[in-house]
Amino acid sequence: MSLEYKKQFNLPEDITYLNAAYMGPLLKQSADLAKKSIDLKSHPWEITPEDFFDPIEKARHLIAQILKCKPDNIALIPSASYGIATAMKNLKDLPSGEIIVIEEQFPSNYYSWSELAIEDGHKLISVKRDMKINMTEAVLDSINDQTRIIAMPYVHWCDGQKFDLALISEKAQKYGAKLVIDGTQSTGAVHLDLDKVKPDYYITATYKWMLSPYTMGFMYIDEKNWNGKPLEHNWINKLDAQNLSGLVNYKHDYQEGARRFDMGEKSQFHNMTAFIAALEFIETTGVDTINKHCKELTNLIIKNIEDKDHKFYYWPSSQRSEHILGLYFKEQNQLEMTKQKLQNNNVHVSYRGQAMRISPHIYNTEEDIQRLCYDL
Repeated sequence: MSLEYKKQFNLPEDITYLNAAYMGPLLKQSADLAKKSIDLKSHPWEITPEDFFDPIEKARHLIAQILKCKPDNIALIPSASYGIATAMKNLKDLPSGEIIVIEEQFPSNYYSWSELAIEDGHKLISVKRDMKINMTEAVLDSINDQTRIIAMPYVHWCDGQKFDLALISEKAQKYGAKLVIDGTQSTGAVHLDLDKVKPDYYITATYKWMLSPYTMGFMYIDEKNWNGKPLEHNWINKLDAQNLSGLVNYKHDYQEGARRFDMGEKSQFHNMTAFIAALEFIETTGVDTINKHCKELTNLIIKNIEDKDHKFYYWPSSQRSEHILGLYFKEQNQLEMTKQKLQNNNVHVSYRGQAMRISPHIYNTEEDIQRLCYDL
């Protein structure tokens, strides 16, 4: 089955690409549509007023289908940092307390909170990562009546460590803390029950697991935050923006739901058709199908290295995501030797922190894993 999926991507036979956590490849269909969209911009008289709005709403509905939420919950953004900055803007001026982050989490989900801690007099609490303990329990132990914001990933970008967000959300709600989740390394590859987690903000850049163009993303915003302040004030998010000839009649009201938080120039003519094709692929294929396939491949890696336990350690299965495997080498020289062998054989993985990060997707095959494991 994976071979059928692989045919939909332009992946050469001599390349073993196990690096979706770095950047997902475009579908052939997405690439073709993107080229046509660029050509369309050469004929701007063919771009209609409807092109500013209809594709956006189609994308919004597809995202909602994937997340199993309402389209009104979704705002379109260009990057994870844009979404984090939007959340930060709307979480200013809380009573001084504590902001919880996870050690070594992605910088875009750290810098804003470290700045907010300084500006609003909060204490920044970084939960130390340790494979010898249950990390969800460590986060739970950090939440108390001083906690104002919990800003964390669902899946850690360095090595695939995964948290139980439902338990964390339950305790956050008990203490009235705000929950901001970076879903960039999970959305499209791991199911998340938003009804159980109920985050205030759930933010995703889509150029990785969602196989979309760069500078595309979205954020889920809980209903209670819909009256917040957008990061920017642009024309296209205002009420009656579809009436281009009437834009001189300034409006102070916004479009419904989370649309007020959409980025400017969200129509993205050069990217939107490719984005929609990728969303349709994810929705049709199914997140559960992608997750199951990735789990089979990462389990196959572990099975192949079981006799090499003297070389590696990694997160236990109870704390490990299905689609990203972070291998830590016990000897630095072994890591460097393996890195060179993989490079020589066109096997592509990433190195984040001290981990070798292996991240297969639906287009990868057991043969890809065998090529990887041959060099481990």
